[in-house]
Amino acid sequence: MPLGSRPEDKITTEEIRLLIASVAGPMRLAYGSHREILLPTGQPIEVAKNSSAPALFVDVRAVPDVAVGTVIFNKSESGDARTAITHDISVAPFQQVLLPTERLFAFALIPANGQRVIVTDIQP
Repeated sequence: MPLGSRPEDKITTEEIRLLIASVAGPMRLAYGSHREILLPTGQPIEVAKNSSAPALFVDVRAVPDVAVGTVIFNKSESGDARTAITHDISVAPFQQVLLPTERLFAFALIPANGQRVIVTDIQP
C-alpha cells in the first residue's frame, strides 16, 4: 500500500467526529449556547471557536426581522477570499463543524446598520 493511503473500508476518528457532528448537531441546536453578534462590514470577527471539543457544530442565522443578507465566512482571520465561503443567511442558516483548535470568522459583505446574527454552538 502506498505511503499515505489507507484501505477504503477504514475511516479515521476525525471523519467519524465530522459525521456525528453534522448529523447530531442540527438536532441538538435547542440545547446549544446562543449569542447575538453584530457583524462588521469588511473586517472579520471571530464568531465561534472550538477550544477542546472533539467536534463543535456551529449554526449562524439571521436575527428575525433584521436584514442581513450575504455574509463571508472563513476559518482564517485574514478573510482570504480563496478560502472563504459566501452565504446568504437571510435564505438559510450557515452551518459548520469545527475540529479542535479551529475558529470561524465572519463579516458582512454589504454595509448596513444593525447586521446582527444569532450564533449557536453545541458539542454533539
